[in-house]
Amino acid sequence: MEDAGRMQRFGGLPESYETEVLQPFVEDLAGELMRALDFFQTSMSDISVQRVVVFGSGASLPGIASNMPGIQVENPDPFRDMSLAPGVNQRLIHQEGSSLAVACGLALRRFTA
Repeated sequence: MEDAGRMQRFGGLPESYETEVLQPFVEDLAGELMRALDFFQTSMSDISVQRVVVFGSGASLPGIASNMPGIQVENPDPFRDMSLAPGVNQRLIHQEGSSLAVACGLALRRFTA
């Protein structure tokens, strides 16, 4: 799994990866999210879900939003309004920011407490 993640970020995956692996996975993931939202809507009928915020490594998968019609899908960047030290790889932080949201939030607790 670690090797696959590295290959996805930096290259080295087979040519058929997107059509045979990634697209079916994204479609299945979006379907699972829609089923979870349907279940939520059934149990909380007075609340209308119009937007979903997706965090983690799956949040940046291409096609998630297009496979969830009628729902606005956001992939937030927790570092968007932060100043970063010069030695920090800013491209990597903004690219992987969604996966670091919990760590970012925990770190911020020290500054706001």
